[in-house]
Amino acid sequence: MSNNKLVSYKQTYIAKMSVLKSNVELTSARDAVVTLYKDNEIANGAKVDWVELAYNYLLDTKGSTVYVPTWFVGVQNQGAKSVTIKKLNAITKTVMKDRTNEE
Repeated sequence: MSNNKLVSYKQTYIAKMSVLKSNVELTSARDAVVTLYKDNEIANGAKVDWVELAYNYLLDTKGSTVYVPTWFVGVQNQGAKSVTIKKLNAITKTVMKDRTNEE
């Protein structure tokens, strides 16, 4: 992003998908928000604008890319005009940070 404007993006497609685990119970949206708050990812007085469940990149291994169900939570801190997106692995309930060294 440059001056808060999107200047480019990269879109890819999954050619062949394999399910690694099935019938896994996911944490609820409420539990995701509570976990983020307990882990100091959401500040006191912040407003949760939205919560969405989607897949997010986890890792590359053996020539494959692994994605996991992830809660994306839009948070607006007091006095802030922008929304920060927090992520929580919906299986393990661990906070997910953005990767560094993006291409």
